[in-house]
Amino acid sequence: MATIEIRRTHAMKVEDLKKKLDEMSGSLEAKYAVKGRWAGDALMILEGSGMASGVKGRIVLDASTVSIDIDLPLMLRMMKGSIETSVARKLDKVLGAVA
Repeated sequence: MATIEIRRTHAMKVEDLKKKLDEMSGSLEAKYAVKGRWAGDALMILEGSGMASGVKGRIVLDASTVSIDIDLPLMLRMMKGSIETSVARKLDKVLGAVA
């Protein structure tokens, strides 16, 4: 499997960040058929369906860092670069790094 790893620092309250990540998760679901669900206060589990079947990932939050890890199945390896860029841009927008 190809793995996407994205790390960013943040200065937001974790609860506020979770709300924004919920919105980002909705956009990932619409674009890539990847659904997110919270498992505890600081971990979102990502799972793909349809064309994204086999995609697994997690978003881990702490007081100053957001970590996103996504495992792509063989079928989506060719798209790793574009998926990684898209997710990183969405995360940067959530964190306010991109206007």
